[in-house]
Amino acid sequence: MGHGGVLALCIGAAGVTWWLLCEPAAYALQDTPAVNVTVRPVESRYPEAEEVAREVELLVKVYVQRLQAGDASDLAHIGAPWYTDKERAAQRLISGYGTHAD
Repeated sequence: MGHGGVLALCIGAAGVTWWLLCEPAAYALQDTPAVNVTVRPVESRYPEAEEVAREVELLVKVYVQRLQAGDASDLAHIGAPWYTDKERAAQRLISGYGTHAD
């Protein structure tokens, strides 16, 4: 991974961390449906890679869980606040991928 990739990885980690800390309810796993997702970092000389993978794993689990549940409002809630029309985009994602989320 080059210096640009490491910088992007660090910026992504900072963004995910900020997002998780600012909006904890949106990124909390619910009791159902249960999801099984594992994110593994590629072998890296940078120690941040493992931390980023753990943070991304939670985000992916929450996303897949909301997709499986089929609740567009819940799925839209985890979208970035600046993204417009989240509700419609969430419904399109559920229609296209919800049945395959498991």
